[in-house]
Amino acid sequence: MFFEEADKKERKRAEKEASKKAKEGLRERFEVTYFTVPSDGLRTYSLLLDKETGVEYLSNGHGLTPLLNAEGKPKVRQ
Repeated sequence: MFFEEADKKERKRAEKEASKKAKEGLRERFEVTYFTVPSDGLRTYSLLLDKETGVEYLSNGHGLTPLLNAEGKPKVRQ
């Protein structure tokens, strides 16, 4: 029983550390700009730029959508 509890605590600690590293990696990879649209009340949106690929995404806090160019392909910032 003692070893099971110790293993559980170690797994939880390792998962927490992995999650922290993943979040740090995302912060380094994405540039985020927050904005509100006056006609949409107090809702805040996010424009995310993937610094590795140049692809731009729009988020409303519930999902993530790539912005598309006129050809229907992901918009890539030059």
